[in-house]
Amino acid sequence: MAATPCTTCCTPTRSTSWRSIPTATLRWPDYATTRLREQAASRARSALYPYYVQWTPDSTSAEIAVPDLSEKWAAAAWLDADLQNVLAAATHAVSRGRLRHALGLATAVDRHLSYTARLTEAHSLHSSLVPLVRGSRDRTAECWVLWATGRTLGQLGRYLDAKRFLDEAERLSRHIDVTYVRAASLNGLGLIHFNLGEFDRAQQHGEAALELAGRAGDSYTEYGALGNLGIYQSAAGNHDEATRSFERAMSIAREIGDPGGEASMLEEIGIIQMLQEQAVRAVATLRTAIARAAESGFVHTEVTSRNSLGNALLACERVDEADGAYRSARTLARQIGVQFEMRGDTVIARQHLIAELDIHVASGSRLADAVHAKLDELDEAQGSPTR
Repeated sequence: MAATPCTTCCTPTRSTSWRSIPTATLRWPDYATTRLREQAASRARSALYPYYVQWTPDSTSAEIAVPDLSEKWAAAAWLDADLQNVLAAATHAVSRGRLRHALGLATAVDRHLSYTARLTEAHSLHSSLVPLVRGSRDRTAECWVLWATGRTLGQLGRYLDAKRFLDEAERLSRHIDVTYVRAASLNGLGLIHFNLGEFDRAQQHGEAALELAGRAGDSYTEYGALGNLGIYQSAAGNHDEATRSFERAMSIAREIGDPGGEASMLEEIGIIQMLQEQAVRAVATLRTAIARAAESGFVHTEVTSRNSLGNALLACERVDEADGAYRSARTLARQIGVQFEMRGDTVIARQHLIAELDIHVASGSRLADAVHAKLDELDEAQGSPTR
């Protein structure tokens, strides 16, 4: 049967590298298009992030035939080609007040948006859902949206706004007994308090999040809480305790199949080994972190791990190798920073420029002034310099 023209649907971008899913050019009725993308995105999430256990809305709609996305390569190819269409479908569902469909799409792509640091898109999607869930009777959905909004605001560096949403998510999830959202909210609040310089409260929230995540069987939040606790312990000078937290977190990340999380924990362990004057061990640890980050596409961790490797090699007096590590980190930081800037994620672009500047300074490069100028340009565009 031929597709019925639709005069009311949104106009997402056309997919070119994954043709099995109808795109806007086929002009399917918007309900069918939304349901198709919701189910395809949900299956892609299951293939790419099977460890990411989170709430998903109940669906009373019949299953729709979608291509086989059970293999990671197929799921990644489809998400890469059709992500903007999925986001456009979610925006359209929000504009029509279709809460179930909007939530289905949002929960399906949430981890991918966070993993690939598409923070502008994530914040736009989550914040658009807030008025809808506040007007509904679904308190569980409200918990999830409040937490997701707060988490993304924290990633964007808007700590006070993030705290407001995460506090509300924690209170509501405690009231209606949604343990996993409460654990994730407490974990997020711990990091917010740490970034605000409130270290005791950060530790308290981190310990509470770890206990609740273990009780809920949420391994993803459990290893995240352990990793954050390791950061707090390291900042307090408790390096042995921090190493144990990072090692436990890395073990859980490996068990649930999250190579990006494993890479992050390996980098933290390598940094502590340097602080303990074990530079040779740090070099081996950081090389493993780089390999795991590269194979998982976790670019930010790859950049910071390459920079840390340069520091470790320099401590070993392997100057030429250190210079190579700094150069590769600097190149990757510049590439990803430019990409984020083009996408409108100026906060993340600044983070990568700052990482690049640190590498220039550490390696004695003469290009530091050019990076300083680029940072000044971004600060001027934002109207609120933070350096």
